[in-house]
Amino acid sequence: MKRGMAVLLAATLAVNGCVWRYSLHGGGLPSHIRNVAILPFENQTGSTELQRELTDQTYVPQPLQEIVVSKGPKSNGTRTLHLPAVRDKIAQEAFRATMQPILERRFADCSYGYRERKGPARAIARVNHYLVSMKRRWVVSADIDNCFPSLDQGILLKAVDEAFHDSELSRLIELWCKMGSIASDGNWNDGHSGIHQGNVLSPLLANLYLNPFDRMMTRRGAGSFATPTIS
Repeated sequence: MKRGMAVLLAATLAVNGCVWRYSLHGGGLPSHIRNVAILPFENQTGSTELQRELTDQTYVPQPLQEIVVSKGPKSNGTRTLHLPAVRDKIAQEAFRATMQPILERRFADCSYGYRERKGPARAIARVNHYLVSMKRRWVVSADIDNCFPSLDQGILLKAVDEAFHDSELSRLIELWCKMGSIASDGNWNDGHSGIHQGNVLSPLLANLYLNPFDRMMTRRGAGSFATPTIS
């Protein structure tokens, strides 16, 4: 069986476990919305239908809800989030849980963003190791401005295809990237570029996209990044 088909099958089977996790936490939804969005999955009707659509290759995601939020108290900027429907969150989580262990073996050790058993605390500890134990002298703090919306979808889909060699998996990822969103004023926005910040799969896809950059920085002697770069 091709790797991509194995991922598709495993993700389809993982749907029920993802339903349980969303049911446990309420999906972050008010109770009156939760009853409509999650209960069909709790009684198996929704999950059976979703599994059938994934298996039959008839699944199509719903439009996303677009909201604008503040970047935080220390910033005057805003961030646009795109929120998928519960059924699409469940589908993406099933694929994320199946794809991540495979992609983790590809990712550079120096990359700490959006990764299990990595994260900010361990990145800071590694930076401290470079500064204190290895006597490095320079720290460069850098950021990719507007990262998720600026990623090239063509390059991303090529990376997905090279990793999994399956056209149906690539089709699903393309659908999740290109699905449009409805803004608060009711206007429709196409998903022609980037990936949606708010999609469950987006952090993993961003890491896959940036992995060649991580490898290049490692070859050039940068020690640790996705927080500061040490040299």
